[in-house]
Amino acid sequence: MAQCAVIGIPSDRWDEAVHVPQPGATVDAAAITAFCHERIAGYKCPRSVDVRETMPMSGAGKILKRELRLPFWERRERGVN
Repeated sequence: MAQCAVIGIPSDRWDEAVHVPQPGATVDAAAITAFCHERIAGYKCPRSVDVRETMPMSGAGKILKRELRLPFWERRERGVN
């Protein structure tokens, strides 16, 4: 089963930008972005896509978004929870 998460990452222009980390994907980042641009408004489309082998999971089987955000927000004045 494929899993996907959408998180906010730092952006100089927008404060936060949409980022999609997706484990074990067989499509590339450009295909995901193109798919989104064909179907939804540009401002809703991801600014970046990260294809991963695994996702950090909680004991309850939920994706730990805070773990996905951590590398992007390290050493920043402002952070997110």
